[in-house]
Amino acid sequence: EIINQLQQLGVPVKREGNRVAIGSPSSPQGLTLRVFIKKIDDKPSSVTIMVNDDKYTLPGDEYRLNRYLLAEPEVAYHILRIISTHGVPVEYDAQTKTLKATLASEVDYIVSPTSNRDNSDSHSTGSSGGLVRVMRYGDDITVELGTQSFKLPKYYRKLEKALRENEFSIELIRDSLLRIGIDSRRVGTSLRLLLPGGDAYLSNLPITRQYQYKVESDTGSVKITTGSDTYNLPSDKVILGRAIAEKRVLPRTLVATFNNVGISSEIDIARQEIAFNLPTGLLKIPVPLNISQQRIGSRLRLSVRGPEGNKVYTLTIGDSGEDKVELPSDVRLLNSYIRSGDIDSNLLMQLLGRMGVAHYVDSAKNALVATLNGRPYEIQKSSM
Repeated sequence: EIINQLQQLGVPVKREGNRVAIGSPSSPQGLTLRVFIKKIDDKPSSVTIMVNDDKYTLPGDEYRLNRYLLAEPEVAYHILRIISTHGVPVEYDAQTKTLKATLASEVDYIVSPTSNRDNSDSHSTGSSGGLVRVMRYGDDITVELGTQSFKLPKYYRKLEKALRENEFSIELIRDSLLRIGIDSRRVGTSLRLLLPGGDAYLSNLPITRQYQYKVESDTGSVKITTGSDTYNLPSDKVILGRAIAEKRVLPRTLVATFNNVGISSEIDIARQEIAFNLPTGLLKIPVPLNISQQRIGSRLRLSVRGPEGNKVYTLTIGDSGEDKVELPSDVRLLNSYIRSGDIDSNLLMQLLGRMGVAHYVDSAKNALVATLNGRPYEIQKSSM
């Protein structure tokens, strides 16, 4: 039975007497399979699978991909083999004919450099509507929902329309904005964004409850329950602070929950902390934010052209559009820009990661290594 199931998945296995032999895999006739893996902070964040003329991107296309595998189960093994080779945890249920990949960073926030060169930020909490990103460059705020981009406050009406029509978590968007120093106020179905260039009012938004916390007050302590995790305050102050810093707990949603049960709480963006008025007294927990307004380095834009294996990545530096670097041919020039402080290598790695370029840190050489067209290239690290 096990051998039959493996053979149905395309695994080259057969029984030879009392032994089970596994041979070299061969693709089904007529199958062209390509897999592209996007990484952020050297962790797989999305997977694009090209099967002949069909394209499936995870997260997002799980239902379509599993429908395809239901009809063509022998392809599953080849997908499993390729994806797992690149460090993506993946499993396949032979009974339900469904594939599940665990991505480390399904949702990420990318923050342009301000006064801190290490303020690129990533988040690992999922959203049902797709990828959510926020970016800040000085007072310029951009929200990306999937493939749509909205500059605020100019296009707040378009953002409002997109939030009404899609299932993006309002809690997640509020939290991402908070982490770059943009606070918000929620009243019913309306949301007020406190932007540097003027407030924006979004109305008639859906009520999303993807992130819910339970707060219970007891004698001498307050218990917070989020999924399978619990925190007791004030004793778990440090543990909760770590969960907030690691983005496993959304601070804005947590504060709203406390206020809803009658425990006064507020976030002080300037001090980067939450103040809880517990029955035992005032408790403050730090909330790391990227809030400085000073611009350091230049604005970066990255585009790509060319076929797989011979791609050219064009990096535009600054607002004029005149300074450009083409990778991989101009790596030396790129490193010169990094040494002069015109390019933040941390942000560059984030942009390359969004293009599907794998990269890692070579601690021995104190350098970054990006794989472009199948070859590794050393890239200078920005001085901190």
